[in-house]
Amino acid sequence: MLNLTQKTKTIVLSALLVLTALLPISSLISPLAPPPSIPTVYAGTLTAGNFTVTWSPDYVKNATANVLTFTIQNKDFTAGMTSANVTLCNVTSSESGKWNFTSFVSISAPVAGWSFSYAYTGADSVLNLTLSLSGPNIAIGESITLKVNLTSPYDGDVWTAIVAGAASSGISEIKSESNAIGVDKSSPKVDWTYPSGSSVMSVEATGFEAGYMKIVLNVSDAVFLDNKSDTLLKYSISLNDTRFALRNYAWVGGATNWTLTYANNTAIPDGPLAINATVIDPAGYSNSTTLSFNVSNTAPQLVSIKFSDNATGTEFQSIGNTYYMPKDTTAVNVTVVWTHAAANVGNCTVYVNGTAVTGISNSTSKTIEDGLVSEVPTVLIINNITLTDQASPTSHNWTSPTYTIIRDLVKPGVPTFTVTPIKGGAVITALNATDDVGIYGYKVYVNGTKLDTVTRANLTSTTLEGNYTFEDATWWSFKGTLMILFNSTKYAGKVAKVEISAVDYAINEGSNSTATYITIDPGQPYFYPIELKKGYNLVSLPLIPESESATVVKSWLLSGSGAIRLIYSYDPNTGWVLNPDTITHGEGYWFYMEDYGVLLVRGTTTAAPVPPAVPPSYSLVKGWNLVGYTSVQQRNATEYFASLESGSYYRWIYIYNPTTQRWELVDIITGKDAADADRKLKPGEAFWIYLYKDQILVPPVP
Repeated sequence: MLNLTQKTKTIVLSALLVLTALLPISSLISPLAPPPSIPTVYAGTLTAGNFTVTWSPDYVKNATANVLTFTIQNKDFTAGMTSANVTLCNVTSSESGKWNFTSFVSISAPVAGWSFSYAYTGADSVLNLTLSLSGPNIAIGESITLKVNLTSPYDGDVWTAIVAGAASSGISEIKSESNAIGVDKSSPKVDWTYPSGSSVMSVEATGFEAGYMKIVLNVSDAVFLDNKSDTLLKYSISLNDTRFALRNYAWVGGATNWTLTYANNTAIPDGPLAINATVIDPAGYSNSTTLSFNVSNTAPQLVSIKFSDNATGTEFQSIGNTYYMPKDTTAVNVTVVWTHAAANVGNCTVYVNGTAVTGISNSTSKTIEDGLVSEVPTVLIINNITLTDQASPTSHNWTSPTYTIIRDLVKPGVPTFTVTPIKGGAVITALNATDDVGIYGYKVYVNGTKLDTVTRANLTSTTLEGNYTFEDATWWSFKGTLMILFNSTKYAGKVAKVEISAVDYAINEGSNSTATYITIDPGQPYFYPIELKKGYNLVSLPLIPESESATVVKSWLLSGSGAIRLIYSYDPNTGWVLNPDTITHGEGYWFYMEDYGVLLVRGTTTAAPVPPAVPPSYSLVKGWNLVGYTSVQQRNATEYFASLESGSYYRWIYIYNPTTQRWELVDIITGKDAADADRKLKPGEAFWIYLYKDQILVPPVP
């Protein structure tokens, strides 16, 4: 006996995608395999008795024109099939609720002569559209195919029932299918259920996703999605991130809800991540949703730790993991700076003498100990500082070593040093003092006013430090040598008093040294340190030197500098000169250094002339010229060469970078380098310039 309510769907599926709700993924697909490919066109089939009707599509959008295809096959009508009909049953008689016939498309049959007609039948409450076929005999195993243009009803979401019939030699059969063609009016619903938005996620620790990052999607649809896996597979479900693959899917109750679990098949780096899921139902309606969260599979990384006085902000200095607090500190603050690829991720906890201090924000000062008594020996033990990334389900921690904070009450001794007056300032060497803990640095006073604190790290640096300018002076340091250049406007022709005190790691300041008095020459006395890198350096003197003797200039190398192996000068008329006797202001030179060094040039600046004197000028000839930069201030190339006649020069000058040992180009017209970045000319540089005719260069003066 035929079951007239039987529903059989023909669906093309991958062989590995026969799914059972809640079945472990290991029995479905290989772990982390790509998601199934999902067909986009489906057919419905009604099979009973002596004939079979197949139709497609069996899901359509509402109020949409469709080409529907119906195929009626003679299964076992011995006398043959001579007529067939398909009726689409409606649920309402309103115009918007019925199928509308638009046009006939085609009939395909094994024999010619088949014809087509259609008619609306039924009462007002149920209006049906019947498509009828008749013609010569169709033998067993043969079929006839009808294609028609039909517009689906507007009213949805509904199922359209199909009643089909076939006849032969006065014998007829009528069969029906209640859920035949779905008319879809609404989009599916899709949302992420795990993790929650703005979460910090890491890989799973347990379960079949262990070692992978899990995300879970929920899909529902009001009418067509049921608890059958083959129905779910009619939905196209895709992620925009191919690093995640489908691991499992399950019906979760209610007629329409499914969850799909994905896990990454490629390592996901730490940081913000946004994943978009798109669901397209069989009718073509779609919906999408985006999940945004932070990935964290590593611990936050420490950038810096700073302990400081809560009242003054004075930073505690350290030797190794021991920090020293000033004698009058009563409350201690900590500032912890950390970084993590997942932005704004991390908690910080500081354990002080075994007690946890929480609520410490990144880069923000927080009091960790209060109520200390000043000028009393104190020791604080920072058991550890822990940084946690707050990731779920697996968090990651960074833990510091133990730190000790000690109050130091002993002041350092009076420093000793040697002072050598030079043009416009002084060179201080052999600077030294004693302390029970150690010397952090030295405070320098000029005429009773603190200039700056020169740290021991500054003073012993193996490269030039400083160019720090204050009201009274500018200072530099290199390998134990401290250079102080006094403000010529304030001190030219006068005497400057220099005193130095030592500062220990607790910022205890000892007594000042005996005052040293430096007499500053009148005019524009000056010195300027030039860095010389190992290898070739294209350099010039930024000052009018107090001596042009090459021997004297080479003697200006500071102690600890590498030796100058050779010097080349260039004469446009005669060519190269090896180890010239003089080094002239305004010209460029090749210096070859055996190692890094600092040349302390001494002389006067090219100040604005006093009438009737004229500004300094330099003769340049047609062709290549090796020119020196004559200022102690950085300037734009356009400004520096403004005195040259327009069109008299090749617009690019060549500057040699001693660090990379490569040429750099600077555009005179725009002042930019070859990468279109602003490029200032720097004191001590020299450059090649090509002229189309003789010119006089008059550099700008301050």
